[in-house]
Amino acid sequence: MNTSKHKLDIFKILEGLTSLKEVEKWAYAEDELETYLGSNRYLDLISINFNSNGAIYDIHSVLKNCIDEGEYLTWSLKRVLEAIINVSEDVHLHIETTYDMYCKGYDFLRKVGLNYGLSVAFPPPNYNSWDDLSDQKKTRLIESFYPEISKDVSLILDCLNDQSLQIKGWKDNILEYDDSRSIKMKKTMALKVVNLDNFLPRTLWRLFRIPIYKSDI
Repeated sequence: MNTSKHKLDIFKILEGLTSLKEVEKWAYAEDELETYLGSNRYLDLISINFNSNGAIYDIHSVLKNCIDEGEYLTWSLKRVLEAIINVSEDVHLHIETTYDMYCKGYDFLRKVGLNYGLSVAFPPPNYNSWDDLSDQKKTRLIESFYPEISKDVSLILDCLNDQSLQIKGWKDNILEYDDSRSIKMKKTMALKVVNLDNFLPRTLWRLFRIPIYKSDI
């Protein structure tokens, strides 16, 4: 039985990369899926009304119990980081995701999330969202992140690969992970505010929409 393939299929479904029609087809056509999921869970899966409004929730409820949550969250994070390194077509979404993940408890994403993700989530003054930027300004903003963002993201990937960062899963809405990084690595990955005159006004604007200028500091 190809357990790795079944596991990857489930990861993609939980990540929202598979349509409902594809999930339904997979549930009935995939060889040995019943063996992998177990008879009861497999029955729960094929009993779902894939055309109902709650189908996605029902699918997730069944499948999330069939995988290691920490392994799935690690795979999901690596997917985001690799898309940033490879400058995927929708790279701005992945960069913004690092800010969202940092806010949700991925504390080790602080540098990447605040240095880059925040700039995409809340562009500089006079722009309320990414969509308010012209195509030229979007391109210029993303290009301004490189090559530094690739270096910062690669460090996180290295720590996930050597397991000095090990994501365990969610418990009581708190992300649990083991952190055995060296002090030197933690310092390298830490957020450094080089220019407070520049950082403070931008941060206050993005978080609270407070327009503070250098002359006010």
